[in-house]
Amino acid sequence: MVAAAGGHLYVTYLARDEAAGPGGAQMVITASRDAGHRFGPAYPLGPPSTLAYAATAYSPAQPFLGDYTGLTLANGRIYLAWEAASAPPPASTASQHQVTWGAVLPQW
Repeated sequence: MVAAAGGHLYVTYLARDEAAGPGGAQMVITASRDAGHRFGPAYPLGPPSTLAYAATAYSPAQPFLGDYTGLTLANGRIYLAWEAASAPPPASTASQHQVTWGAVLPQW
């Protein structure tokens, strides 16, 4: 996702994170203060995802975290939403488990 205002550009994306285990992925955010010419470091958002627990789509079935993501800027804040997949709760019989996460950050 991409959002921009006043020469600041924010980008979020899902990055592979094998440190989180096989099939691990992490939503991250990075920013540019010079209209996209240079970007700073990428910062992780929320917990990593384990794609083994993601919903599936397509044929043959492929992990799909969904397109329930968002990024916008308003009133000096960054508003974000994204999906993370993890092991289902212990009492569940489900094989898939995803949670929608959200955050509000100050613009930097």
